[in-house]
Amino acid sequence: MKEKYRKPEPVSVQMHIRVPPAVKKWLEARATENVKTLNAELVAILEKEKAAEPIAKQFSAASISK
Repeated sequence: MKEKYRKPEPVSVQMHIRVPPAVKKWLEARATENVKTLNAELVAILEKEKAAEPIAKQFSAASISK
């Protein structure tokens, strides 16, 4: 039986977002300070928040059960 070709998962996807001008200026300054592109800085911030999310949920669940 011949297997169907499966397209590989993309390494990254493009997103278009809208942010207030002040947020963009802050992000640009932070990216410059950290010697990163705007995109790399945003990904770093999102990955950090994603990593912290299970911990936050664990703490909030523990405080509810008390």
